[in-house]
Amino acid sequence: MSSRLMSVGAMVGVGLLLAVTIAPAQQRPQPPAAAADSREVAVFNPVDGRIRVLSCRADGDRVARGEVVCELDPAGLKERIAVEETEVHALQSGSQGARLAREAAAMELTEYKEGRFNKELTEAEGTIKLAETDLVAAGDTLEWTRRMFDKGYVSMFEKVARELAYKKSQLALEEAQASRQELIQHARDRTTRALMAAVETSRERELSKQAALQRAEAGLKRLHDQVAACRVAAPVAGRIRYESPLGPGAVVRDGQVLLRIVPDDAR
Repeated sequence: MSSRLMSVGAMVGVGLLLAVTIAPAQQRPQPPAAAADSREVAVFNPVDGRIRVLSCRADGDRVARGEVVCELDPAGLKERIAVEETEVHALQSGSQGARLAREAAAMELTEYKEGRFNKELTEAEGTIKLAETDLVAAGDTLEWTRRMFDKGYVSMFEKVARELAYKKSQLALEEAQASRQELIQHARDRTTRALMAAVETSRERELSKQAALQRAEAGLKRLHDQVAACRVAAPVAGRIRYESPLGPGAVVRDGQVLLRIVPDDAR
């Protein structure tokens, strides 16, 4: 029994000795991981979508800040630019046409308020004056005809004809007066509202055309910016480092790390 207790005690002692020896090693501070890595600057693909690499600087090359380190193929972007430019030109024409239509509608409204209505009113009043003159003349003729009929110098047929002519002149005057009243009370407001609605409709169409043009122009500008971005420049001076080889013909996606630059002042 005593020998077994001694064996167990020996094993416990060895375990304690190993624990004391290993613990300081585990608590000992580890050296910092690659200090230079923490200073590296990643260079990303700035072009949307997937694009082919034309050329890249070699691993280990030293580059200055702003120097081109990688060139991407802009051919696809340039094809899209040609299509977008055609669309932009069409939208510019449409926007200009909508602007001219809106200006014409506004001019028509102003012209009606300031000139055409007054002209129409003057014409209506002139028609009334003419109808009044005709009615007076028809009345004088009818009166003379009746006197001549009573004396036997005019036939019944001529007398009836003069009476009909007088009634026709009366109706013409009544119609002219009604037209003037309609023009003042209803036609002016109705026409003004219709012209104002035409101005608003043309303005909405113009704004819609302008918005479409601005979107297309913004898209075209972005495509031009993307073409310029195909010449990827170094953000800092330093030496190039690749995590994996990247050569001509490689296809990269947007936001992908192309390479890294270890700055000159990295320690």
